[in-house]
Amino acid sequence: MKILIAEDDDNSRQLLVDLFHSKGEEVASFDNGLNALAYLHANPVDLIVSDILMPEMDGYGLCRAVKQNISMQHIPFVFYTATYTSSQDERFAMSLGAAAFLIKPMDLYAFLDVIAEVTKKDAKQHRAPKGRGLYRVAPVKFDKQHTDLVRAKLDKKIIELNQERQKLIESEARFRDFAEASADWFWESDAVLNIHALSGSPSGLSVCNLKDIAKACQSHLADDMLHVLHQRLPFSDFIVHFVDANDQHMYLRVSGKPIFDEKLNFIGYRGVGKDVSEMIALNRKVEFLASHDELTGLPNRNVFKTNLGLALKKAERNLEQVLLLYFDIDHFKLVNDTLGHEAGDQLLMMATKRIVECARSSDVLYRMGGDEFVMVIESATPQDGHRIVRDIVKAFSLHFEILGQRVYTSVSIGVSVYPDDATDSQTLLTYADLAMYRTKQNGRNSFEFYTPNMNFIPKQWMDMEHGMRLALHKDEFHMVYQPQLDAERNEVVGMEALIRWTHPDHGLIATNELIRIAEQSSLINNIDDWVLEEVCRQMRAWIDAGYELPRVSVNMSARHLRSDNLMHLLNNIPQHYGIDPRMLCIEITEHAILEESTTVRNNMQAIKKAGFSISLDDFGTGHSSLLYLKRWAVDEVKIDRTFVNDLVNSDEDRAIVRAMVALAEALDLDLVGEGVENQHQADILLASGCKVIQGYFYSKPVSPEQVTHWLRKNVN
Repeated sequence: MKILIAEDDDNSRQLLVDLFHSKGEEVASFDNGLNALAYLHANPVDLIVSDILMPEMDGYGLCRAVKQNISMQHIPFVFYTATYTSSQDERFAMSLGAAAFLIKPMDLYAFLDVIAEVTKKDAKQHRAPKGRGLYRVAPVKFDKQHTDLVRAKLDKKIIELNQERQKLIESEARFRDFAEASADWFWESDAVLNIHALSGSPSGLSVCNLKDIAKACQSHLADDMLHVLHQRLPFSDFIVHFVDANDQHMYLRVSGKPIFDEKLNFIGYRGVGKDVSEMIALNRKVEFLASHDELTGLPNRNVFKTNLGLALKKAERNLEQVLLLYFDIDHFKLVNDTLGHEAGDQLLMMATKRIVECARSSDVLYRMGGDEFVMVIESATPQDGHRIVRDIVKAFSLHFEILGQRVYTSVSIGVSVYPDDATDSQTLLTYADLAMYRTKQNGRNSFEFYTPNMNFIPKQWMDMEHGMRLALHKDEFHMVYQPQLDAERNEVVGMEALIRWTHPDHGLIATNELIRIAEQSSLINNIDDWVLEEVCRQMRAWIDAGYELPRVSVNMSARHLRSDNLMHLLNNIPQHYGIDPRMLCIEITEHAILEESTTVRNNMQAIKKAGFSISLDDFGTGHSSLLYLKRWAVDEVKIDRTFVNDLVNSDEDRAIVRAMVALAEALDLDLVGEGVENQHQADILLASGCKVIQGYFYSKPVSPEQVTHWLRKNVN
């Protein structure tokens, strides 16, 4: 069966064509009645399906023309229309000779059933003799009815079109509002890929062709996008990088799909874009922080582990050495606690800069955390390492200007060498750490290269700490006293009480090592308590024996100075033994008073108020200012042995001592020279104005029994 379709709507016409083709029918389709009629004059068909409102000739006109033509009037004519205003439409259509009047949309199976029924009736109803008329209305009446019905349908269509137009206007307004409120922008391109924005494009975007966008894609995606554009394929989420007119980097995420006309000719692309610059920046920051230290910008511990492994493999291939430097900033916690975390952060950044400036451009510095850093030096010799670490130590001798204050600190460095010391990353790091640890043991502000005997330090340290805890309960500690001599009058004016520890296995432990272990554990306050009580007990014994005592100096740790319990200790123990606080001098290190916390300030004031005198030990090594001496009302300063050791040969040290003497006289402070080991040093100190000396030249620290012997001689 051959079927003719007259339908001006492309989609509706194609739907009918496909439907009839699926049933094996032959189909001819047209978008208006006039073209359909012309085809009918030359080609016989078995069925006509027509819309009503069409350009050139409407469906009523086509039906009328068909039914007026003797050669065509037998063809079944079916109206299939969406333009239905009243039942009069159907009556008029049937009066023209239509076989059926169907209203869109209609179930396709029901539609096919009606078509089948019409074609069956055709064999019976349209075999009339030639000339038989099919019309129920006169031509004039037909024309009037036709016109009225078509006008009504056109009026309805106009109303519907106006309604659709209003809906479209409202839809476009909503789309525009959404677009303006959205971070996205919308664009179209023509067939040669020139683009223009449908909604506001990102500020500064000057690209006008999709190929330019493709070239600006991330490098590994640029070729992919060019291929997509060449093949006219859709694309999504390509990241594009531009530099705008203000030299600001911009990142866009672009998606698009190709557009084709009704003949399937490519006419361009349509798509969306989004400014994702902030997202890209945030992602990059997250990636950076995963591998770098936020404060200094240095690569972190994670990167270090990977890079050191690669460096060792490279050195193995090239038969080269790798040096690993481990840094720790001395007294960093003191700066952080005294001046605040902002000052600590500034110190870390400045220290980073100084270390990097002393190294080669190929050497990489990593921050391990806190105030610890490591540096990997490839293709180097130990001589290179010596030069670099010496330069770094020297660089730290200069002060740091932080928050308007001069801050002095130093650095301790440990060095290990691949492959001489170790061939794997972890062992090499452990050895550099051990070497740094030995540097701190030896007084800081220097460097040490790893040696095998350093392996025993950690275990020995733990054993010593454990032994120290036992010593407090087993009477292994004892006190010695070192006299302080007025060299001008040859008279003992004071004694410094010093703790000693005779270890059951290791014998007499060096005082510096004992104090370092105690300070880095929780034992220092317990030891301070023990020392003060033992000194007061011994003083009570001497007093009860009738001896006249000089003032006794007792060392107090920086940790105890920061303790809320300090004055409870100082008030109760001397009182318990009946010791006048004026007979005791509380000796603190210069570093201890650099902290300006409320607790330190209150304790310093309370010590003075209770009647104790205060001595500042190691003066000149902590770089405290005159402000601290005045603020804390210090009674005495002790010239550190580092300035006394080379007095004979060093003009600089002699000048420093003379300056300290002048300072003490100006502030009305007592002055003690420490570490005096020979006559020449004593003479220079006395000539410079420092009368009181302490050291092995006059007397080494002696036992309480020896002090008793000396006191007895003085009485006699």
